[in-house]
Amino acid sequence: MITDRLSQDPGDIGDRPEIDTAELVLLGEEVLPATVLAPWAAPLAAQVQEPTREGEQRWVLDAMTIAACALPRGQRQPFVDLAFKAAQGELAVSQDEELTRDHPLDRFRLRTGPSMLRQQALVAAARLAGTELDTAPSIVTMALGQPVHATDAQARLITRALSHLATVHLPPLTALAVHHQPWVRCLAASLKDADSADLLLCQSMLADDPDWRVRVNLARHLPQNHSLLTRLHDDAHRQVRQAAQRLKPRPAPADA
Repeated sequence: MITDRLSQDPGDIGDRPEIDTAELVLLGEEVLPATVLAPWAAPLAAQVQEPTREGEQRWVLDAMTIAACALPRGQRQPFVDLAFKAAQGELAVSQDEELTRDHPLDRFRLRTGPSMLRQQALVAAARLAGTELDTAPSIVTMALGQPVHATDAQARLITRALSHLATVHLPPLTALAVHHQPWVRCLAASLKDADSADLLLCQSMLADDPDWRVRVNLARHLPQNHSLLTRLHDDAHRQVRQAAQRLKPRPAPADA
């Protein structure tokens, strides 16, 4: 069904179906071939630039990114430029509160506040061009320049953008490990190929982080038998203990 809908001419969308184009692209990301996704990049880019009544520009931008990623790298630049334009706040934004949902088919949607288009645009730019040397520094600058009072949801998107970058393009691990946003510190806790000179020091510091999400991310990414797992086994938060104990060697079965 998804392939049939998206195989129609993008220039002849017609009446709005029960599931719209952006939702179909989001649903088909993992299963549809590039030849089906790529033609929808331009129509979705045009839709991003027109604020929707439902405040769902972010969903449309995410779908545009998926479709644009299906294009050859040499054809992505207009979509990278649009993502940067949105990240810099240069697009008109819906005045409605944003509708949040976890899946395109969710029937229930919650209004959570102002649009997070700028943060989603950083994710889009990172996915489309984050490996390019002349693009990655701009993404890092905009991501870490977000206001201190960014909401938890905004900070999570900012961290998603950074996670799409190669480690060599990220700020030093020590800077990430002391960042004021817990989600950025979660990213620091997940990095395994950072500078070894700072790695042990930062891991020890993150094991005592006041936010349990940072500690649980550290526990999930530490290698088996790491000395810090002993400390995390006794953590005050249950999910941290569970993450650490999953690496604990199972006792040998008793002899019959």
